[in-house]
Amino acid sequence: MDNLDWEKAEKWLDEMTEAYKSLGPAGELGYYYTILPLRIRFGNHERSKELYDEIMALE
Repeated sequence: MDNLDWEKAEKWLDEMTEAYKSLGPAGELGYYYTILPLRIRFGNHERSKELYDEIMALE
């Protein structure tokens, strides 16, 4: 399995959560549809390369 830095991915999820939520209602909506599904997968202990790449591609 790839040696992926999941601690870095979790920190990035946290940073992107703050960034999206700071945008007000539009950001909250973006969070709900973009970040929350990734956070759920991460919280369910999925550790696939696909999930890692999706998290790290967040902007």
